[in-house]
Amino acid sequence: MTHPVRILHHRAARLLSLLLCVLLALGCAACGSTPDETSESPSAVSGTASETPAQDEYHDASGKYWPSYSDELRNEIIGGRTEVRVLAYNNTIQNTYYSEEIEPDMYETTDAKPNDAVSERNNYVSEKLGITVKAVPVDDVQETLRQELLVNTNAFDIAMPFLGACAVLAQENSFYDLREFEREGILDLSAPWYDQNANDSLSIQNRVFFTVSDISIMQKIVSTAVIYNTELIESKMPGLDLFQMVLDKEWTLDKMREIGRQFASDSNGDGARDSKDT
Repeated sequence: MTHPVRILHHRAARLLSLLLCVLLALGCAACGSTPDETSESPSAVSGTASETPAQDEYHDASGKYWPSYSDELRNEIIGGRTEVRVLAYNNTIQNTYYSEEIEPDMYETTDAKPNDAVSERNNYVSEKLGITVKAVPVDDVQETLRQELLVNTNAFDIAMPFLGACAVLAQENSFYDLREFEREGILDLSAPWYDQNANDSLSIQNRVFFTVSDISIMQKIVSTAVIYNTELIESKMPGLDLFQMVLDKEWTLDKMREIGRQFASDSNGDGARDSKDT
């Protein structure tokens, strides 16, 4: 997830929104699936070129993912800028959940395939826009971003906090509403490189301050799952179909707590809720 920050002037913000869009579009530019891994065309899945290049607002002439709908704004927005810097987590403290998808060859432990994909994407951005994509790795993105909002050091242009931090920072008015740039024709949040479920779930009164897209592989690393005992559910809530609730977009944290309360109890009768209770 990437987020333009409040410290930017409006012109810079428009530029970074376009570059952000380009990075998102090319997030998996070199990660095409083999034919037996997917039934969809490579260009529809990964952004790689197909034998018959798509001609629409989400592909360039070669068939690669590209925000062609904003090409006419490119020169006006980019101006003399030659690089875009992305604030991301390093592996000093976060030795599992750190960013390897912004700049290649940063860590010896990075697998060759994602490293090559990032390199190809960044080279493509450089070729098309004349922009170098640079990572600004730090121990704590959230606190670094907060400090930058207090004292502008111009150390980075885009920030990639964790999702929990995004929610907090959004409440602190630290992000632009991405819908603003969509109205200017710079972003299109309905583009195939954005996670539409994330757009919908993270939208607040049709305002989107952060989202998930192909730029980041972190969503694959930090994905979680909820498991449950079907017999227990049936014992107190016969006929309840949790899978259908998810499909109907009715599954929320509030709903999970509501169901959980049906089974929670003070097992030892000491009047306290702790690990010894149900």
